[in-house]
Amino acid sequence: MLSKKRKYNKKEDGQAMIEFVLVLPVFMLIISIILDFGWLFYNQMQLENASRNAARVLCVEYDETALNESGVPYDVGYCEYDLQTMTDKADAERPLTEQETRALNEVVNSKPSSVSNITVRIAFTYDKTYLDSHGSITFEPKQRSQGDVVVVVSGTHKAISPLVGWGGGDGNNMTREVSTKAVYKVEKAST
Repeated sequence: MLSKKRKYNKKEDGQAMIEFVLVLPVFMLIISIILDFGWLFYNQMQLENASRNAARVLCVEYDETALNESGVPYDVGYCEYDLQTMTDKADAERPLTEQETRALNEVVNSKPSSVSNITVRIAFTYDKTYLDSHGSITFEPKQRSQGDVVVVVSGTHKAISPLVGWGGGDGNNMTREVSTKAVYKVEKAST
């Protein structure tokens, strides 16, 4: 009886090791997915915080604007900014207003370090209204309180592990485009 039990135990000696080896890759893939999506969610929240900070500055301090030679504000529609050079992408020669600089500095100071190629787009909905009905109203930054400020911050997020195929648009499976949008009602200007 004792010899049968020893023979039976010898047959099961490597069973636990084989089960562990078979389950380990699946377990590691699940852990990797959890970590990568957690990292993506964290960076998305940080980027959203950066766009809210910029929108907060712009919704309170909206009394400046840069007008082109036709008297139309530059930031009609979406005005895109390059954070590396702190310039307007459409017109790099145009000096930024103090308000634009403060808003971009808010993004720079609160953006996540793991997100690169950050683009900031800012729009005031009143500016669009002004352009659409150019003859009927006189453009004044004070009238921006009739609309909203929209700040869109987007960038490239890098995954932690190569196990998760992000399907990046640039052919790189380790990146994902993340984008956030903050819309704030512009406060009434004090007179």
